[in-house]
Amino acid sequence: MSFFNDVINIVVKYYPQLLDGVGNTMLIALIGTVAGLVIGLMTGVVRTAPLSKNAVLRVLHKILNAVIAVYVEIFRGTPMMVQAMVIYWGYAFATGGSTLPLIPSGILIVSINTGAYMAEIVRGGIISIDKGQFEGAMSIGMTHSQTMFKVIIPQVLRNILPSITATVTRFDGMDYRSIYSAASEDDKSLRYVGEGAAIPQTEVRASDHLVNLKKRGRMLVASYEAIRFQRLDLFSVMLRQIGNQIMRMHLEDAIDVIKNGDGNSNSAATYAVGDSTIGGTAGALSYGELLNFWNTFDPYTMNTLLAAPDVMMKILKCSEFQNPLSGLNFQGTGEPGNPLGAKLIRCSAMPAGSVIGLDKGYALEMVTAGDVNVEYDRLIDRQLERAAITSISGFAKLYTEASKVLNV
Repeated sequence: MSFFNDVINIVVKYYPQLLDGVGNTMLIALIGTVAGLVIGLMTGVVRTAPLSKNAVLRVLHKILNAVIAVYVEIFRGTPMMVQAMVIYWGYAFATGGSTLPLIPSGILIVSINTGAYMAEIVRGGIISIDKGQFEGAMSIGMTHSQTMFKVIIPQVLRNILPSITATVTRFDGMDYRSIYSAASEDDKSLRYVGEGAAIPQTEVRASDHLVNLKKRGRMLVASYEAIRFQRLDLFSVMLRQIGNQIMRMHLEDAIDVIKNGDGNSNSAATYAVGDSTIGGTAGALSYGELLNFWNTFDPYTMNTLLAAPDVMMKILKCSEFQNPLSGLNFQGTGEPGNPLGAKLIRCSAMPAGSVIGLDKGYALEMVTAGDVNVEYDRLIDRQLERAAITSISGFAKLYTEASKVLNV
């Protein structure tokens, strides 16, 4: 007990000094971390900047890159305590005994140490950004600094289309045939095979019809004045909106293929509230009807539900979706709680009064003819700049039984 008594006595006797130490530590950590972040951002941007065409600037840039590389390697490869001793006592030795003030010394050491680590974090984050984003920014006349701070850095410090596709196939062309399994129900089972007997086989064939690829696009036209005098943030909002509209069109195509098939006689099975399979009363929807719909998916698993807004409201009004755990999850994450275990997606592209259930691992294949294409030109006589944004894609059904439609 004498040890604890000694500790208590020390705390009681020296608590003013201890409180001062805590305050100084918080001050050094806060200022040092912020300063280190600024150093890391600047050095990370410099190390990823393209070399200038000017010979003198190119040489200076290479020298600066080498200095930064040495700084990063030294300060990331040695303990901070060693750095503190070298800087503090090294300054005293160099000035004949004069020492730096303690608090500024601590801030300086923490700043340059944090900056070395942040430099590599920022550089790695910048390198991870898709090259096409750099090219897109340059195509609308943005300088490197504008590209870094308007486009890249915010991404260092997307998926519009919901996760309803099992796979994405990139195909350079317009004529694409998907494949399908042509096994019967008996062939799908792993039956006992006697000695010398034939092993059941599953045939994989090419689809009879081509996947219908559709081209979606939008032309963005802006005057010189709009580009020169308006903030680039406004154009980024417009581009995001165009992207949202293209993705909505893709989603409508996906819904059409799920419901009506891709031309290979594979339209989805359709049920309705009130029929013999689902039960219930037409126009109403309860948890029991959802369970009956879920039960039709065997051997697949209904893990995704695309619901029209009116059907989504009916689902969320079911008492089973209003239990405290589901409520807390919705309030905390914005994701509706779901006793079925399926992801609920409210989709305005769905026809009113309908819902699509699917096993996203087996239902749909998305086929894209290359990436989103952005072409840029200028009309000098009219002082306009144009950007054409286009995308070519289509959908094919993989397993017909993995998606079904429910009409309320």
